[in-house]
Amino acid sequence: MKPTLLLIDTHPHYAARLAARLNHLAGGAYRASTLAPGAPWPARKEDLPPDTCLAILPEACADWSLFAGEPFPLLFWGQASEGEDRVPRFSGAGEIDRMVRLHLNPVNPAAQGTQGERTCGCHLSFSQDRARAINRHVLDQALASGKRLIYLPVKPLYRLEDSFRSSPGMTAGDLLCLLASGQRPQASEVGRWLYLHERGYFTFRLPDRADDLVSCEIEVLRQLVSLTHDYARESTEATQVWLDTEGLLLDRHLRLAALCDHLYVDIPQGDSAAAYSARRELGILLAGLPPSCAVLEQILPGGS
Repeated sequence: MKPTLLLIDTHPHYAARLAARLNHLAGGAYRASTLAPGAPWPARKEDLPPDTCLAILPEACADWSLFAGEPFPLLFWGQASEGEDRVPRFSGAGEIDRMVRLHLNPVNPAAQGTQGERTCGCHLSFSQDRARAINRHVLDQALASGKRLIYLPVKPLYRLEDSFRSSPGMTAGDLLCLLASGQRPQASEVGRWLYLHERGYFTFRLPDRADDLVSCEIEVLRQLVSLTHDYARESTEATQVWLDTEGLLLDRHLRLAALCDHLYVDIPQGDSAAAYSARRELGILLAGLPPSCAVLEQILPGGS
């Protein structure tokens, strides 16, 4: 019998949709289940699936004391910063799947379905300061771990914090022109466009015009990201591709994030109209991500 994850939420339709996505990601490792329609709260212990091995529920559940004495762990919806027993609702099905596997099989990290050592990631923040802090954090962490890092700034070049080389030589703009003309190089050739930056990561020589990397056709930009990711996958060493997507329009951001293995998000806090609008747009964007993109919430102390 498969271990069962029980999802309880104040919005049963959300729980049902999440259960469907988790069952797709589980690959038979576990089964995600919800309570019967019309019964958002368990009334008796007998209402719980007999093979339940883990439950995620609101901390303000009508009566979660019903779970007292059960041999399986309880997790609660909340913010990642609140503790290891909190599951961020905005984290996406991929990250929730990772957390579920960790709790179901904590002594076997290989069962967590890790995506390997050759990954691609980006970030989303509604504050320039927070975006830059996240970017610096990821770069520093990758370099400190000894990973080979490829940095691609998908933002106006006048927002760059480090110095970069441009022409003469083969630039990212030249590569975009090749892709736009249908002349996609082999992934193994991407290294011809890269150089080792003084900070220790690899990056592209940048085009002359500041907006070239953000104003080109989105499909051409997606090809550039995909090609760079393929180049990383062919590497014989641990390699991380990092897209610095500070200030990128949300619809373009979604198209690029869908190609990534993970997305760092900084969720705006507070009751202001700006924070409400940002959280709404964030929810729409996360709903459009494929299960293959894990969402990592608030990797830095504090909030925007």
